[in-house]
Parts: sequence; structure tokens; C-alpha cells
Amino acid sequence: MADYTQVQATVLTQQALALAASVAGTPVNVAGYLAGIVYIYKGKTATTADLTAGLDYIALQVSPDASGNNWYDYTKFIPSGTAALTEALTATEPVGETVLATSTTAAFVLGSYVFCTDATDEALNSEWLVPIAVAANVSHTYRDGLLFAKAADDDVYDQAERWAVGIDFAGVQRIRLVAQHLGATGSGWVIKAILEAASAIV
Repeated sequence: MADYTQVQATVLTQQALALAASVAGTPVNVAGYLAGIVYIYKGKTATTADLTAGLDYIALQVSPDASGNNWYDYTKFIPSGTAALTEALTATEPVGETVLATSTTAAFVLGSYVFCTDATDEALNSEWLVPIAVAANVSHTYRDGLLFAKAADDDVYDQAERWAVGIDFAGVQRIRLVAQHLGATGSGWVIKAILEAASAIV
């Protein structure tokens, strides 16, 4: 029976993106892949609204060339510019914990994405969660447990976003992710992207 060999590659390393900045990930050669899904993550790190309509976007780009600067937008996302709600954790929370204690509970939309920062290393140890229950002014319960331990005063912000983009690599040599956050007013971001691809049929 035919089966696929799965390959995972980093399209954009998880990193902080400040205001008035942009980043382009290192191109990933996909010439030997059949198809894949690019998983894109973006979180906010402040409560200030992004007031830069038309300047902020996240684009998955493709190139027909093995090198050079010939890039085309395969798909482009306009991130939420709404000011984020936030709450601070009040206890040290271990890896795997699903109930995070807070003294006040923000009006997060249950079932939506939130972004949990990590003061130890915001760019690497912060993570995306989905709240599924709330105990007013006590805690939020999340669908999945923490990947990294969290400390009291680490913050959780709503308005986080994630996208999954399926792509057929016929006619594509390379892909990359570009994030542009050029406004002077708004929240910093943390962003990353991962490719999961089928490299061969065996």
C-alpha cells in the first residue's frame, strides 16, 4: 500500500516582531515535496489597538525559482487590529496545567485563541491556548495543557490568531513567510510558521 513520507520544516522561527518592523523567513526549498500544510501562528503582546490599516499583513509567498527574489503572494492575511483584552496569572503553573489562576478574568471568547506570554523568554516559550471555561475572578480553563511552565504575572492576551494553509507544490520551488507590522501605534506580535509536507510516496 502506498504511503507518504512526512517532513516538517520551520518556515519562520518563533520570534517577537516589534512595531514598525517586518520580517521575511528563510526560504524553504520544496522542490522535492508533493503537497503540505503551512501552520501560521500570531499573538499580541500588548493591549493597544493596531491602527495601521493596510500596513499590517502576514503573507505566505511562493517562488518558481530555486534562488533569487522572484516571489508571489500565495495567500495573505490581515491580522485583527482590535485592542486585546488581557489578564495576569497569579500562580506558578506547571507544564501540562489546563486551569490557570487569575485574580480577574478577562472577557475572553470561549473557544477562540489566546496568547500566553512567558517572561522567561517571550519569543520562544510563549504559547497559543483555547479557553473553554471560566470561573469569574478565579481562573480560566484551557482545552490543552501548557507546553512550558508559567510564572505569576505572565500575561494572557486574546485576539490571537492561527491559520492552516494547504498548498500543492507543483510548480513551486520555494516558500517563505513574510510578516509586516509597519505602524507606529499598536501591539507587538509574536509569530511563527511551520510546514508539514509529504515528500514522497513509498
